[in-house]
Amino acid sequence: MRTLDHSYRDNKKEYKSYLISNNNLIESEYNTEKSVIHLKDCYYKFDCFKNDEFIIYLYSDIFYNNFKKNVINAYNHEKCNSNNIYINDKLYLWKVNVTNYLHFIRDGVPVLEDYFVNNEYKDSKILIMQNKDLIPNYVFQFLEHLNFINNIIFIDDLCGKSDNIIFKNLCIPIFNNTKKIKFYKDYKIVKKIESLVHKFKLPNELKFNKIYVSRRTWIRIQNENIGEDNTQKRKLLNEDELVKYLEEKNYKELFLEDYDFITKLAILNNSKNVVTTYGAGVINFIFTQNINYYILNSPSYGLNGLIKNIISIENDISDFNFYAYRSSEKNCKWTINMDGVKNLIDNL
Repeated sequence: MRTLDHSYRDNKKEYKSYLISNNNLIESEYNTEKSVIHLKDCYYKFDCFKNDEFIIYLYSDIFYNNFKKNVINAYNHEKCNSNNIYINDKLYLWKVNVTNYLHFIRDGVPVLEDYFVNNEYKDSKILIMQNKDLIPNYVFQFLEHLNFINNIIFIDDLCGKSDNIIFKNLCIPIFNNTKKIKFYKDYKIVKKIESLVHKFKLPNELKFNKIYVSRRTWIRIQNENIGEDNTQKRKLLNEDELVKYLEEKNYKELFLEDYDFITKLAILNNSKNVVTTYGAGVINFIFTQNINYYILNSPSYGLNGLIKNIISIENDISDFNFYAYRSSEKNCKWTINMDGVKNLIDNL
């Protein structure tokens, strides 16, 4: 039984294959050059897809501590029962964290690369293992811009359950230890998004030279397009003061979740100076060019090095630790040192 893990990672991390023997995982020398595995007559259980040849475990980097337990449970799971539902359609799995905007863009977009570039999947539907009523609008907007929206099947379109479904023909994109992961900007699907941004005709009323990307969700009523919302538990307590000062400096406060997926990227790409506090929205900057970004870090969430490297290739990015309050808690409210911010902005 071959087991491969599935996730988007940087080139520095290792990828391992396993065999199962007597319900134990054994590291294997087995490798595959394939970027997509085709499983016939497989079923899903505990984040694993299994048939008689493979167990493919999804996102083992996130659930690493449960990896062995879950694979064994899937291996022992009885797939034959009278309630099985057989799905004959050819499906391409898109297993992605759609509710966290940063992970959706960073981890989810590359998983669609083979579907985007390979004609072999032109007759396949994209399978999302989630209830469509729980999907934020930005996911649908993203799919629509890539002309994928009519090719989507959600798990609840099938039956609402997953452990009694037998997939007759399922394609699962994988990243493994023999296939070198491309740099984010080299994916053709990423280049396509960038081209859509550059071709977009931005209305004059949405052209701003200086922008502040706001997280002040407490002053608003509609926040459903944010996805996983951490703006309260990681709240910048004096953000009202920050916004007032920046508006005096001719910065426009924007809530990017108010705009269509491509529109908000075009708004950013048209600007010259963008100030924001660190949050999931910084991932938008990977699709822009020649912009000056100033990211004000929270005490517990400094700018991720991998993300910073991607953004910095085509933009000028600086991040600053101007926080006046620090907590040892991972998720905490904080305050920013306005003297540091004023010194930064006044000298731009």
